[in-house]
Amino acid sequence: MIYTPAEHADRYAELHPLLGEAFVALRSFDLTTPDGKIEIRGDDLFLNVERYTTQPAEDRRFESHRAYLDVQAIFTGRESIYVEPIERLDVTEPFDAERDVAFYTGPHETRLDLQPGDFAIFFPEDGHKPVCECGGSSEVLKVVAKVRI
Repeated sequence: MIYTPAEHADRYAELHPLLGEAFVALRSFDLTTPDGKIEIRGDDLFLNVERYTTQPAEDRRFESHRAYLDVQAIFTGRESIYVEPIERLDVTEPFDAERDVAFYTGPHETRLDLQPGDFAIFFPEDGHKPVCECGGSSEVLKVVAKVRI
């Protein structure tokens, strides 16, 4: 897991051949873009645009992905994302290859508080619980760059 302000993104571009391109797409994102999927390089790199109201952490669940890295970038609002290694979590829904997701339950002790300009990268071993309230509910615009591993 990597958590940092967006101005440091280029330091991580070498971790994957498409990560630099993902950062370029996030930097040029237009806030008026409607929710949904935006293909950059087909299924190898795309953006998911999401608008929602954050929820109490107790109402959310951990997830992880195997086929994609998640680069989660906040554009408006505030959100907490809890993170735990999947080895410390209990599987509630086994991995579904078609949806590229498994779900878990467990302690939510490590919290990242994201605000506009922040991003986090989640790897397959990073259980993450997104969409959580950060000091109260918030209307969020988040873009998730999905980078095929």
